Amino acid sequence: MKPGFKIALIYLFIGVIWILTSDLLLDFILESTGLEKSTSYQSIKGISYVTITAVLLFLLVNKFYSNLSEKIEQLELLNKKLNQQSRKLENSNRDLEQMVYVASHDLQEPLRMVSSFMGQLQQKHNEELDQKGRRYIKFALDGAERMKRIILDLLDFAEAVNIEESTVTINLNELMEKVVASHQRTIHEKKAVITWENMPEIKGKKIQLIQVFQNLLSNALTYHKEDTIPKIHIGFENKSDTYQFSIKDNGIGINPKYQEQIFNIFKRLHTQDEFQGTGMGLAISKKIILNLDGKIWVNSSEGNGSTFYFTLPKSKNSPQ
Repeated sequence: MKPGFKIALIYLFIGVIWILTSDLLLDFILESTGLEKSTSYQSIKGISYVTITAVLLFLLVNKFYSNLSEKIEQLELLNKKLNQQSRKLENSNRDLEQMVYVASHDLQEPLRMVSSFMGQLQQKHNEELDQKGRRYIKFALDGAERMKRIILDLLDFAEAVNIEESTVTINLNELMEKVVASHQRTIHEKKAVITWENMPEIKGKKIQLIQVFQNLLSNALTYHKEDTIPKIHIGFENKSDTYQFSIKDNGIGINPKYQEQIFNIFKRLHTQDEFQGTGMGLAISKKIILNLDGKIWVNSSEGNGSTFYFTLPKSKNSPQ
């Protein structure tokens, strides 16, 4: 029961009891005094009632604020613990990203040596090797190339939101032309059709936004159906509080039960033989969008293409 309602009920209860019993009580007290009963009764009853209710109200309100103070102290303690855990998590994430960066950077040199020596072995001693030996060298070189791509993607993931980049005015139509141009070779080979809606200028982190569009466009170009020309449309919607972007394709689609998992680091739904890639592009895109206080998600079903959406808040991205 709410404290205010409880106080009102107690006040009403005491008032009714006082009205019903006070006359009898005062008759007994004043019987031998000879005072004028009607006037004395009203004065004494009024003063007594106000005094009693004032005391009770004080006690009840004091108890209420005492309980409230305890709850506030508990909330402050919980908030303090939450802030401590948050700082620990931030430090842990920073340490992890630094470790990934250092490890990935240090792995590149021995990997280059492996690739270089395997390449020389293939060139200089190819005639001396049988078919099995040549196949093993090819496997080693392919593995080294995949490892190189993984290392580079790890570095991109670690540095995704740590780039020293100022907020600038971005012409989104020009940005889309650059993003599409960066995939021109793949678009030409697959005869893909890329279209996009007219978009405004916004304030934002240009390099990070380019990386998101590049990853999502690359994803759409990669996971297309065989014997089907990839058709990709980049949409834009000006909502009340956000700018919403969409990248729609006619590709192979995604089973709904995997639509959250695909944004996890290294999560792949297909083998290298089916589709090449490291499974890092969507994880990097999610990290960037979340850092920009946006959201990213996908709507899809198997065999019916996919539409990836992401939003950017207007409060940080509206041109002045």
